[in-house]
Amino acid sequence: MANEEESITFAYLRKRAGLTQRKISILMDVTVSTVSLWETGGQRPRLYPEQTQKLLQV
Repeated sequence: MANEEESITFAYLRKRAGLTQRKISILMDVTVSTVSLWETGGQRPRLYPEQTQKLLQV
């Protein structure tokens, strides 16, 4: 679990699930660059319901 100094981010959850940016990009049908932007705060995820469902099944 994240400690007080570590916020719960998309990257934290991805790593905790043992997934790579590439695996997430394949599951979500987006580029690795898009996943990186989500993780760095450069862009917020805008997911279709189907993408959200896939992410929740991981």
